[in-house]
Amino acid sequence: MPRYVCIKITARDSSEDENIVTTFNQDVNLTDTTGTINPGSVTFSSGTWTGDVIITKAQTNVTITATYNSKTGTSNSFDVTPVVLPTPYSNP
Repeated sequence: MPRYVCIKITARDSSEDENIVTTFNQDVNLTDTTGTINPGSVTFSSGTWTGDVIITKAQTNVTITATYNSKTGTSNSFDVTPVVLPTPYSNP
């Protein structure tokens, strides 16, 4: 079974003075530096999208980039580490 990391994120469309552009209601493409982010597209409503994304590859310094037309925004970097599942215990 594949292991993955589920992350809750909030993305905002903001103007140069960092105010949220509440009239922005568009589909935005998401990519990440592992190449495994899902979903690859989300719909902003009133300038904001909040939801879960899944990244299925462990890597350091991962970033998520949101792209609409020629405009992009990139997250701070973070590490995705492998999930270590405990060994099942059986009682004889």
